[in-house]
Amino acid sequence: MAPAFSSPAWPHFRERVTVVDVLDDGACYDGVKDWVKANRGVIEAKPAELPENEYVQRAARANGYGSGSGSGYGE
Repeated sequence: MAPAFSSPAWPHFRERVTVVDVLDDGACYDGVKDWVKANRGVIEAKPAELPENEYVQRAARANGYGSGSGSGYGE
């Protein structure tokens, strides 16, 4: 019997990234807390608004070549 829960296949680009997404992807709590304080309480954003933020880009699944093959070489 198939499992009752079926999650979408990775990687799907996230149009918006939240603090929870970034934490789930491995960012440290203290660093995220400091970033939120420094950015006037922002807890979610569009990845395109923060292109230099590696944590947001990783959580958005926006850090690959985008071919979908899974090879990591853009093939």
